[in-house]
Amino acid sequence: MLPEKLVPKAPPLTAPPSAAQHPSSGRTVAGAGVALKSALGWLRRTVKRTLLVLLAFALIGEGALVWWVASRESVRRTDGMPLYGSAVSIEGGVMYVQDTGKPEQGTMVFLPGEGAWSEVWKPAMARMREKGWRTIAIDLPPFGYSSRSPVHDYSRAAQARRVLRVLEKRNAREVVVVAHSTAARVAAEIAIERPEVVRGMVLVAPELGASLYSSYEVAPVPPTAVLFRYPLLRYLSTVTLLTNPFATEILLRREAFVESAISKEVVAVYQRPLSLENTSEDYSRWMLQYLEGRDRGKSLPRDAYTAITMPVALLWGDKDTRTPLWQAFELKKILPVSEVFVLTNVGHLPFIEDPQRFGEALEEAVQFVTAALPQP
Repeated sequence: MLPEKLVPKAPPLTAPPSAAQHPSSGRTVAGAGVALKSALGWLRRTVKRTLLVLLAFALIGEGALVWWVASRESVRRTDGMPLYGSAVSIEGGVMYVQDTGKPEQGTMVFLPGEGAWSEVWKPAMARMREKGWRTIAIDLPPFGYSSRSPVHDYSRAAQARRVLRVLEKRNAREVVVVAHSTAARVAAEIAIERPEVVRGMVLVAPELGASLYSSYEVAPVPPTAVLFRYPLLRYLSTVTLLTNPFATEILLRREAFVESAISKEVVAVYQRPLSLENTSEDYSRWMLQYLEGRDRGKSLPRDAYTAITMPVALLWGDKDTRTPLWQAFELKKILPVSEVFVLTNVGHLPFIEDPQRFGEALEEAVQFVTAALPQP
């Protein structure tokens, strides 16, 4: 046997050092934390720079759009008016009017809705002229070629005064008024203010105001109206969404059910007046009044419609999402002498989506209106 002192001793049994105790492991954890922090910092900086670059491009794009739209709005009203119409002088400016045909059956007055002008009524006017009607289409400012209001008053009361002045100058009496969308407000105002002038009405997808169908005396102001209270935001929003020629087709397709009817020719008709001076500024003023419900007139309260005694035809598309069909039957309950004429598979623009069927429905609606009263 070896001496005890020469026998090798086994090392004591001890637990291996933990990761936290191991010096090299601690350096690894610390290094990973630094690397992660560095990567997150790089990511934040990259996202921030990307957002700044995108914002810069957006501002440059918006600036270019504003410059381009503003540069397009350079045509003077007197130079831009189509020659086949005429300018009727009234207090505060002129009204652009298309007046054609002989009044064998009577006189029909066509009022276009917002964003439109008298040209959109041309096919319907031609059809009614063939039936012996004198047809008068009037541009309602700020749309079309009529003078914009110097005080930016586009209330139904102010518009009704303008139309009545044109009818006086044109010696038009006992007229049948055909009005689309928001222009129906003007027609209703004329019927209540001067019932002797109006023989009857054909309201096409009328947008008479939310207060007519609710318990509110004045409809609530939508949140988007806040943007239009600030001049710069109002102007930028108008240039981007309303007077931007690239937006015209999009806006029309939103109103229509038959989107294929929104042809390049139709879009071009709506775009023609956009080249007039100060169009964006004037449109923005109208939009502010519209969104905030700044309207004046005797036809605002629901009860006022019970006093409309002349016959009223309500011509409606069953696929209209802006003024749903149920509003037609609700309105019929209020109007003493009225009838609903439904056009299937069309939306808010039936005279564009299906001109042939609209013309037939218009004839039927006019027959209802004229049958209820003696011929002039």
